[in-house]
Amino acid sequence: MLAYMRALGFEEAEAERQTAGKIEQGQQRYALEKPRVQSQGIENRENIQGSFEGRGLLRSGAYATANARALGDEQYQLGSMQMGLADDIGSLESQLAAAIAAARRQASERVLQIGGQQYLDEQSLPYRS
Repeated sequence: MLAYMRALGFEEAEAERQTAGKIEQGQQRYALEKPRVQSQGIENRENIQGSFEGRGLLRSGAYATANARALGDEQYQLGSMQMGLADDIGSLESQLAAAIAAARRQASERVLQIGGQQYLDEQSLPYRS
């Protein structure tokens, strides 16, 4: 019985380790993508500035609108990436909790089986005084 409970602990620890690894991979992926998106946003805004400057419209409302739109697009992409990461983490943690609950339920059922069998074995023993 003790070996079974020890195995359950190892199983839970392995599931937690795998989940933590997947979460870390997602966070690293976000950390790698964020500078690319920011750099692309800066480049887009610089292109907008150059275009409007070349046409003599740098101080126009259209420039401010286009620049704000480009910044909004960058923020939207970053927000989407963050939400995707948060969703992935939530899903992984939910799967981990379900796996641990299932393993513990199986362990409880096993304990009840063993306990019930021991009780039946004790009942079948001849009476001793």
